[in-house]
Amino acid sequence: MRRPALLCCTVVCLLQVAPCGAVDLEAVRRQCLGTWEIESNNNGVRQRNVKEVDEDHETVTIYLDDVVSMKWRCEWQLEAVGEFVLYKFGNFESLEGGRVFPPSYAGQYLLKVTDDAWYEMVRLEADAIGPPRFDAFRRVTTGANRPVRPSNSRVAPLAPTAQFVPGKATRLWPSSNAEPFQINRSDDQRKAELEQLALGTWRCERPDGTVIEKLVEPGVEAVRLSRDGKTVRIWKTDWEIRVAGGVATFWFNNYQLLEGERSAPDGISGGYALSLVDGTWTEVTGMIGTAPSPPALNVFRRFEGQAAAASSP
Repeated sequence: MRRPALLCCTVVCLLQVAPCGAVDLEAVRRQCLGTWEIESNNNGVRQRNVKEVDEDHETVTIYLDDVVSMKWRCEWQLEAVGEFVLYKFGNFESLEGGRVFPPSYAGQYLLKVTDDAWYEMVRLEADAIGPPRFDAFRRVTTGANRPVRPSNSRVAPLAPTAQFVPGKATRLWPSSNAEPFQINRSDDQRKAELEQLALGTWRCERPDGTVIEKLVEPGVEAVRLSRDGKTVRIWKTDWEIRVAGGVATFWFNNYQLLEGERSAPDGISGGYALSLVDGTWTEVTGMIGTAPSPPALNVFRRFEGQAAAASSP
């Protein structure tokens, strides 16, 4: 039996671009309110991060095997960057387990929130500490704050995102204690750097045998999706990089199928969050509020071999 053609997430998440500034920040703010959690394995220990978000503050508790390890509170606000949403936080107060961030620290990350899921992409800025990280929290309606015993145990501090200068937001900080710092490079400088770094061939290999190759030339991107060594489709688009608040986004338009089975109509446009660091291209699709699919992470490595996409007609 012939295996159905795999749809590349980069294509599945294509969408018509909404007019700039179309984000309804008040609607997003209302969706943020509530309790959210994510679980992971921390060197064999069950780690559970719980965030409780109210009108002005976010309270985060880190549990290790249901024992409180750290707890802090900070203020938060939202800002629209085109069709994307930035979640900004500052004015930290340590509540338990030692200080994670200094009180004056401020940070930001890219956010998408739905009725039952909270997606955040951190460390996208050029000056961020550590590689980009993508986390998906689920909304909790009961049992998130069950009694636990406090502990003096410590874990490695969470790596922060780059610091920022607050811009337009839903409201000002409730207090004026924050002392945020300026990102080292301007958005225009970062845009010029990324436009040069993006050029070349990039390759993403997935465990299921899917390979995605990008050949990025000035203003034009050609992409080949293959599986088990056979081409599924080849397409090309125009592209541009935008940078706002230190966060880069990759925008494509004029999609044109060159070869293979169709998964999207010609002419479609869209965008995704982008990080280019040390020969690694990290993209998160589906972060725009109207995207039809949930966010997904794709990681490409710079490829020095012959670009398969270059053989497109």
